[in-house]
Amino acid sequence: MVCLTAFVEAFFNREFLAAVLPLGSAGVNIAEVSPAIRAFYVIGGYSFGVLTLLAPAALLASGILKPSTRLLATASLYASALGAVVAVAMDVQHVQEGINSIFQSSSAGESLILLGLVTCSVIFAALVVLQHRDLMGLALAVMLLTELLGILFLVGNIVTANFGGEGWSTLGGFSAAAEPYAGTLGGLLFAAAGGYRILGKKGGIRWGYVAALLVGVAIEYAVMANVFPGSSIVLGTIIIYDFGFLGVTDTLVPLVVFAGIASFITALFLLAMRGGQNTTFAGLTGLLLIITGFVYASETVTTYILLPSLAAAMASIWLANPRGGNAPNMEKSVRLKG
Repeated sequence: MVCLTAFVEAFFNREFLAAVLPLGSAGVNIAEVSPAIRAFYVIGGYSFGVLTLLAPAALLASGILKPSTRLLATASLYASALGAVVAVAMDVQHVQEGINSIFQSSSAGESLILLGLVTCSVIFAALVVLQHRDLMGLALAVMLLTELLGILFLVGNIVTANFGGEGWSTLGGFSAAAEPYAGTLGGLLFAAAGGYRILGKKGGIRWGYVAALLVGVAIEYAVMANVFPGSSIVLGTIIIYDFGFLGVTDTLVPLVVFAGIASFITALFLLAMRGGQNTTFAGLTGLLLIITGFVYASETVTTYILLPSLAAAMASIWLANPRGGNAPNMEKSVRLKG
């Protein structure tokens, strides 16, 4: 339910903003197209509100209902649950001041505490997935690293704005520059690992997967070639609002977009192929990491800040309690090797 809501929010809210903002630059009269895009506005707004409620609830439930015998997984779940508590406290302050108030009710200290807890949950989850010892585990670890770089960018912004310090500004700038490279690598690794599983599945699903990838590449080419007037401008805002990448160079754009399309399609097909719990959780975790993007003003938006913790919690639950599917029994394999 949370994953579905996050997907709807990303498409109808962030995707809507990314598509609408450049329309004026493309010469489109907003008044003429407003009736057609009103549905996106309404659905996006409601989905954001639902996600704001579901995200902390899911994290609290994960920390309470999904205990694990693995220390790192447990630490990630508890850090996520504590982050949810802090996020709820910040949201309550926001409501008390008024939803439309321009007053930033959350202090820099509260934001840094929340980001610190999310950082811990992501780092612990990355260490957990690395124990999987296969390409999918490596891909998810790199994707989690991408989220960590996004968090460090926000931390650098908050510390520099409130306390000064050239070092934190440098950290934020380096993180913003490195994030699209890590995200591209993680997306390509995820597409390779997931694609290997999908193509090994007999039946029409593998041909559907190949067809979807070809359609995705064709759409990317059409957009980048500006076949549809204004589409290339929209692409620039999508990279910022959907992926959350700021330090993207012109030469990196084709790879970033291809990695995003390929990994997104791969995640959907992993969910559709019903290859067992291992495959399903890999698809859900990857999908959450793909649609999780820190936009440049996310410092106090608790809904977006908690999304990496949701992906981290999902990865921790999956790999710490593998049941069914093709999940390897790590403890048994270690004993056999010994």
